[in-house]
Amino acid sequence: MRHRMLGRTGLDVSEIGFGTWQLGGISWVSPGEKDCLFLLRHAFESGINLYDVSPSYGNGRSETLVGTAFEADRKDVLISGKVGVLEDGTYHGFWSERQLRESLEQSLRRLKTDYFDILTLHAPPMDVLKAGYALELLHRLKETGMARFIGVSLEAQPEEALIALKQGIDILQIRFNLLFPEARRVFAAAAAKEVGVVINSPFGHGYLSGRYST
Repeated sequence: MRHRMLGRTGLDVSEIGFGTWQLGGISWVSPGEKDCLFLLRHAFESGINLYDVSPSYGNGRSETLVGTAFEADRKDVLISGKVGVLEDGTYHGFWSERQLRESLEQSLRRLKTDYFDILTLHAPPMDVLKAGYALELLHRLKETGMARFIGVSLEAQPEEALIALKQGIDILQIRFNLLFPEARRVFAAAAAKEVGVVINSPFGHGYLSGRYST
């Protein structure tokens, strides 16, 4: 497994990360707990050290699985968490500071840890990004040590990404693949600020994997 530095963070990340949306079991048909834990451990033993979670992935199920899989190896994995989207699979956002803090505390309990290596706003709408208060909260959490590095996680939304890049983020997670090439527009701006870029959905939720014929 090849590794590379993630922007200016100094984090040494595997070039392939493990997204856990499919483990949640609401939007996708998830394997049983035993198989999920096997997949996570197999990825770890294969050299993958970056694991992306969200409370919206199966009402926190993915976080619980990651917490169980890596409780004894926490220092050897990088957990990239998200906040701002409901845990019920509806993907409706909630953005007050109280709601964000409560969600984060619940996520940390499920993950059996007291910090995130990376913490991102999960698909924040344009008005939340422009208002700035949600990212300001993440900056404060970074100062307390709850999050080592912070950023935003977006769909293929270059306009939102460019706004976020002006607000001192460390990480930009954005969708980029053959079906959604728009994110290419922000790569140069991210590189200029030494912001690490993490690509989500590189295989278009499986459509580009070669597995499906229709």
